[in-house]
Amino acid sequence: MNTEMEKFDFDAVPLKALDLSAIVPDCRDASIERNFACAGEARALNEIYQDTPDPRVVWQPDVYAEAALLAAQHGVKTVIDVGCGNGEKLIHHFPRDTFKTIGLDFHGSLSLVREAFPERLWIECDLTSQDDLSRAVTGETDDGPVLLILSDVIEHLVDPLPLLAWLRQFLLRDDRNRLVVSTPDRSCQGYADENSMPANGAHLREWTLAELMQFLVSAGFFPVRHGLTRMNQFDPDFSTIFVELSCRKDHYVQFLKRAGLIFHDVFPRHLIVTLEYAGVHNTGGIGTFAAEQRITYGRGATLCLFAGDVSSVDVAPLRNEELVTPGDVLDWSDIESLPVEDRILRAVQQLLFFFPSLETIQYADYQGHGCRIAQAKRAGMLPPTVEVVVHCHGGTHYLENAHESWFGASHLGVAEREKISIEKADWVVFPTAFLRDLYAEIGIEIPPERIVMMRYPYHAPVPRRRPTTKVDTLVFFGKRSTMKGYGLFLRALAREDLEEWKALGVRTITIIGPNVDTSAEHAALLAELKRHYEVEEFTGLNRASAMQAVYERAHRSICVMPYLADNHPLALLDVAFSTALPCMVKAGGVVDLFPTEHRDTLMSLPRENDLRTLLLALVGMAADEREHLRDTFLRAMVEEQKRINERVKNFAPKTPRAKALRSVGRSTIIVPVFNTPIVYVRELAGAINHQTVLPHEVIFVDDASAEGYHSELVDALKDVLLIPYRVIRHPENKGLAAARNTALAAATTDYIINVDSDDVPLNDFVRDIGRALSADDDVVAATPYLEAFDDEDDFNRVRKGRYVYRPLGDGVIASQVDNILGHANSGFKRVPLLQYGGWDESSKSMWEDWALYLKIASSGKKIAVLPKTGCLYRVRASSMLRTYSTWPAMRRLARNMEGLPRFENFRLQSMMRYQHRQGIELDAMRVQLAADQAAISNQQAVISVQQGQLARASVRAVVRLADRISQHPWLFFVLKRSGQLTWKSMRYIAKHKRAVRYDKRGAR
Repeated sequence: MNTEMEKFDFDAVPLKALDLSAIVPDCRDASIERNFACAGEARALNEIYQDTPDPRVVWQPDVYAEAALLAAQHGVKTVIDVGCGNGEKLIHHFPRDTFKTIGLDFHGSLSLVREAFPERLWIECDLTSQDDLSRAVTGETDDGPVLLILSDVIEHLVDPLPLLAWLRQFLLRDDRNRLVVSTPDRSCQGYADENSMPANGAHLREWTLAELMQFLVSAGFFPVRHGLTRMNQFDPDFSTIFVELSCRKDHYVQFLKRAGLIFHDVFPRHLIVTLEYAGVHNTGGIGTFAAEQRITYGRGATLCLFAGDVSSVDVAPLRNEELVTPGDVLDWSDIESLPVEDRILRAVQQLLFFFPSLETIQYADYQGHGCRIAQAKRAGMLPPTVEVVVHCHGGTHYLENAHESWFGASHLGVAEREKISIEKADWVVFPTAFLRDLYAEIGIEIPPERIVMMRYPYHAPVPRRRPTTKVDTLVFFGKRSTMKGYGLFLRALAREDLEEWKALGVRTITIIGPNVDTSAEHAALLAELKRHYEVEEFTGLNRASAMQAVYERAHRSICVMPYLADNHPLALLDVAFSTALPCMVKAGGVVDLFPTEHRDTLMSLPRENDLRTLLLALVGMAADEREHLRDTFLRAMVEEQKRINERVKNFAPKTPRAKALRSVGRSTIIVPVFNTPIVYVRELAGAINHQTVLPHEVIFVDDASAEGYHSELVDALKDVLLIPYRVIRHPENKGLAAARNTALAAATTDYIINVDSDDVPLNDFVRDIGRALSADDDVVAATPYLEAFDDEDDFNRVRKGRYVYRPLGDGVIASQVDNILGHANSGFKRVPLLQYGGWDESSKSMWEDWALYLKIASSGKKIAVLPKTGCLYRVRASSMLRTYSTWPAMRRLARNMEGLPRFENFRLQSMMRYQHRQGIELDAMRVQLAADQAAISNQQAVISVQQGQLARASVRAVVRLADRISQHPWLFFVLKRSGQLTWKSMRYIAKHKRAVRYDKRGAR
């Protein structure tokens, strides 16, 4: 035995097996929102340390001994130690002549073990990185069984899900594979409050045995054995959890089916994300497309995340359509308040935990709900093996073009999300050249090699075609809107001799589709048609009923569909597969869908006379000629659709992957300081010490703080900060922007990362920003989410409900009045930042970071967004945001725009601010109007009740009076005679007055 291993000269103590009550798995317990089933408190930032050889103590000493027994039991020859630390336990229990061992850990821990045991295989791996994990041990494992050890690791990870998903994939390969997990049991640590935060600052959270088992079972693992072991060889108590896990495919499939995540005995290959779905409720083309896409891939191969509103949807149709909702994998109370795009991202991340081998994530561009998925993939937050695919159906400008009107402020932020969801995706699918060219026209930038031209799948059956007869009906099929050419249809029919259609045999005009038209002109034209023809209107049919209505008229009608700016109308396929003959115009993407040989026969130019001329020719066509046209058109459409469906089915995009990560440059953290409380600086320095990727250096700039402060700052940094740093002192106060520029000028690294002196970066802050900056040449800045905490709160205590700033990173116009671009605690490429002149130091006003982002975005460069919290923002009453005037800051924004003359920048800022204020006032008026209307309604209800009560009281009084009178016959007789006399007198007086008026008129 090596002298280094003499500390292992002790006997192993067998596992103390424990029984637990039956565990009911709940996949929501495998989420960070539920703290991974841990009831104890969790910290946001942990201390990162290097595991160095200890001459005496062996921590969790019996775990590897139990693992060695497992290896012998299952014939294991390959052992992977995940988070191997100093490697001593692995080396001791698994000798080289019997086992192939692989140790995984981050660089700091491996630097010593590689030197001590160079003959073994050690692989550097960030255990929280999707990309690192995907590359780890590739080609290093044989086909035989594998033993995986995860000892004293899980408690150190902010998010253990990527690692556990990776480990689960190993277990699924072979039923003999095993995973050993060990971690301290919180209930055995002697805490006064069992649910308090871990005493060890390097632990994010600590579980009890029951909690850990709930987490692992809810993650799909099968527990073979579980119990407690010793903490070290000198501790007689059993306070360390030991779990042996397997994961057979049949067990995992049944787990997923019970959880309602799959409905077939196969793992899905594709994930479709949609807010609309045919069969759940009436839907447009996107919902139909999602359903058709699943039919093409096969339901078993397709997971469908329905992220639409489920509050008014029964569970039955969701289950009948085999849909998964965000509430199936996450606690709805935790995600309900999130923006829909962030809610979708969280659901997608959880689904990827259960299905890490998914090949594609697919979503629609409309409304930009997939933008965070695309940003997460670019930021390395999703497995690199999954391809993000956006299907372009048409977004904001597409609808503006279709309606020939601008949407304006109502779509600020929406259009930007759509743009991000397209530009950041791995693959962009266009069904028509029309939409591709329209997007290019408005400046959505997509490299040609990432564009896929592929039409929609479609699977409706073709019913038996009825024999063609003379045309007696003209059908308009589609929504009554400008986009669908409703007005063009009416004008083509009604602008000239209305009887001309009747002379050709037309008796009926049928309109099938929702009525959204409010035009007085169109209403008048329709009324005129109704005077001459029978007009049928079907406004509430679902898709199946609408197709049936078309089919019933197909043999004796022409289906008019003069769509002016449609992308890929599924309505054309519905009409064609209903055996009807469509008449359309050469506009939008329809031309791409029409068989070439039928374009001149069934399509006209989008003008009234041309459409009318074509319709007259089709209506007047002989029945046998039209029969031939119906037959050849239908055959051409069906054959082409078969080829499209096959292509969609085989669509398997693969982004070429580099053999290694792109080189990530070194970073310098810069920290401007002005009288910041020293305790805050100490907390910041401690957070920098524990970055998973350390910066090259930290540059503090003391912006002429109060007398004596500088020496306190230097002393605090000397006491706390463990990495190289410099402190630069301004002789006079120059302001925040100038302080940052001083640090920028002093830095020499590729990247500059600013951190405000009272904020706290989380462990992966530097790592994530560096990777984002290195991933794209056009990216100049990278900004994560920012989570706020009150000054008096303990920042290092995870709490729900805190405000989170979620930048979009794009949108020059939208960010004139609202900073959707980024925040101060972000990173930049140094050279471009110098070229921009750094931060605008022409004034000491606030919003210097906003101004810089505007300059970057308006110059055409990119801002990468990491859709996860990267830094904690301290909310202080004395901060600039709460004490400085906004007017100088708004002028600063106008000064920092690129691309327009300075004068126009100011006018743009003026116009946008004015419109924004008007919008706020209008919204306030709407709120007040709604309140007034509610108050009026309440008063009317009160009056109605009072009138009812009064009426009932009057009736009761009359009844009581009648009852009393009836008891005295003589009184009844007198009143009756009095009433008769009164009535006769009134009639006499009225007659006399009429006679007098008549005499006066005659006298005149």
